Amino acid sequence: MHCWVYDPFLPEGVDLDGAQRTASLPPLLARSQVLSLHIPLTTQTYHLIGAAELAAMPNGAVLSNTARGEVVDELALVAALRSGALYAAGLDTTTEEPLTVSNPLLALNNVVLTPHVGGCTPAALAAMAEGAVRNVLGFLGGNPPAASACVYPAVLS
Repeated sequence: MHCWVYDPFLPEGVDLDGAQRTASLPPLLARSQVLSLHIPLTTQTYHLIGAAELAAMPNGAVLSNTARGEVVDELALVAALRSGALYAAGLDTTTEEPLTVSNPLLALNNVVLTPHVGGCTPAALAAMAEGAVRNVLGFLGGNPPAASACVYPAVLS
């Protein structure tokens, strides 16, 4: 598998462990047989993936969202899944949590839903706890985290 990364905040020179960087989202979408989202929800990422972005992906692609539900326009996602343009979706998070029984995602046989616990492995939880402690101790010691590592960097000023 060839892995491509798009992150406008990732500093140049970061080791991507064999993945290649793309300068913008459209070229990434055009080559993504599997699109995996790992981003915070901000005003810039709200509905980042909508009908146009899903249509830009190769026919039969798969979407995995472990980020935040609102990053994906779920109405557009349901339409792409129903039409077969998108082969399947794996969602660890949805716009509406918990889902109501009338949510159209529940009626699709090409969707795997998990209850927003995809990142709750023992190793992931330990790494998050260690990172949080490291950030707090750094901040208290006069070394706040880099603004590029913050969802709301304005709080650092």
